[in-house]
Amino acid sequence: GPDGRYYLYYALNNHLAMSVAVSDTPAGKYTFLGHVKTSDGKIWGTDEGDAYVFDPGVIVEDGRVHLYMGFSPTDGMMGSDFANFLKRWNTKGCHHIELCDDMITMKTEPLLVVPGCETSKGTSFEGMAFLKLPL
Repeated sequence: GPDGRYYLYYALNNHLAMSVAVSDTPAGKYTFLGHVKTSDGKIWGTDEGDAYVFDPGVIVEDGRVHLYMGFSPTDGMMGSDFANFLKRWNTKGCHHIELCDDMITMKTEPLLVVPGCETSKGTSFEGMAFLKLPL
């Protein structure tokens, strides 16, 4: 992070929040910092329509903190129970969020940057969608 510490972003299966831990060394010991939250303090990922939190990646560049994550299953990829569970969330592809320097508060709203399997038709990503699995 911009403060020289190390941050671990993780999403526990069906937990509905992006968790963050911090350490002074890359090898740990990591301490739970909290969950990614909106500027008004709401835990992001818990409301209907929020992006489904999965597979996070963070880049710090030029003093800006970028969080990327997403999920976009194809029909039949998941069992019907999980597919029904996912209907509450945005699973349209890979999203980008800029975080504040505290590494946990959202500075921008989520932006879809790579459409997923079900939303890439007719775009330049058709055939190369986010989470496209080989057949």
